Amino acid sequence: MVPTQKHPNSLSVEGTLIDVFDIAKHFNVHYRTAQRWTKNKWIPHYRVGKSIRYNLSEVMKAISSHAE
Repeated sequence: MVPTQKHPNSLSVEGTLIDVFDIAKHFNVHYRTAQRWTKNKWIPHYRVGKSIRYNLSEVMKAISSHAE
């Protein structure tokens, strides 16, 4: 068995990336609200092909900083 190696140029993202519906569910808002937060660049996101994904811990930090 050959050990797996991480590609030296790969992006390291802690945690799992989730979609807009999971963000909306977590914050108890409509998914369109989460899309608006993304469009207005209020929450960090990653584009994966045509999809947009979020790191929940990064989004939580961004939301808490907007609340202050």
